[in-house]
Parts: sequence; structure tokens; C-alpha cells
Amino acid sequence: MPVMKDMDNLNSIDEISDFVHENKEPVFIIKDDDCEFVVMSYECYDDLMKVESIDQAIFESEMGILNGQEPMDAKKFFMI
Repeated sequence: MPVMKDMDNLNSIDEISDFVHENKEPVFIIKDDDCEFVVMSYECYDDLMKVESIDQAIFESEMGILNGQEPMDAKKFFMI
């Protein structure tokens, strides 16, 4: 469940920092009933980027296969 905090009720950045590090999830900062921005730890961001990278590689591989390319062994691609 997304965590949302109203910008007007924020006491300090330390409160948000502690929360994102302890809970390993982003906090959505709300202003005038709209999401103003999202705060997350670097660890959370890095994990998100790793998933995005894998998703992009899968997409590109699927598009290549549809265009007639030979499938690539995942172990070779990810150097496992």
C-alpha cells in the first residue's frame, strides 16, 4: 500500500528519511490533493532500476525474436 504524506504536515526531512530507510518503500508527498513528488532511499531506487533493466532486456529480446533474430541464452546475456 503506498504511503502518502501531506506536505503541510511534514515535520522534517529526517522523518521521511528514517521512514524510507526502515520500510524500504517510497513515500508520496501530497500537496493540494495531488502527488507533488516521491521520496525513496537510494537502495529502493537501485532495486527499481535493476528491475527496469531486466524488463527492458526482456522486451528487446521479444521484439528481436518477432523480427526474426535468433533467441539468446539468458545465462550468456546476464553472464550467470
